[in-house]
Amino acid sequence: MASIIANIVNFGLDFFLIFGPPKMGVAGAALATSASQYISALALSGLLVAKKQLDPADLRELPPLAEIRMFLKVDTVSGNGMLELQ
Repeated sequence: MASIIANIVNFGLDFFLIFGPPKMGVAGAALATSASQYISALALSGLLVAKKQLDPADLRELPPLAEIRMFLKVDTVSGNGMLELQ
């Protein structure tokens, strides 16, 4: 559901920011994509809170950096600097 909302928002904002009065071109597409991903994250968080699978108190602080590092790895071997989930 959250991805459907994100795609609809992205489509609408893309059209408006690229071709509408702002005429932002590629920068408008980037802004639309960023906004739609933010809205998607909010929608998914709201859905999880509504289904009582996520406690809003858990969103008030970030986990310790050591816990985050367990899941992330920067690919320096290929030289592209991609961030990957392990």
